[in-house]
Amino acid sequence: MLNPPPDMALSGCIPFYLQLCSARGQSDKTVAAKASNLSLFSAWCEQHQVSSVMDIDLAICEHY
Repeated sequence: MLNPPPDMALSGCIPFYLQLCSARGQSDKTVAAKASNLSLFSAWCEQHQVSSVMDIDLAICEHY
């Protein structure tokens, strides 16, 4: 059983999401591609002081 992250911090939500993708039967390559893309997005978020999934809205996505 997967334990959800204790808060909505990207640092906990991304690994949880990737584990969930694996648990749902997505291929290793699909999960690896998602991990790669989310790593880039997470680094960008860190540079722009976005640390919680609750901070991500349409404006943040468009700016990215």
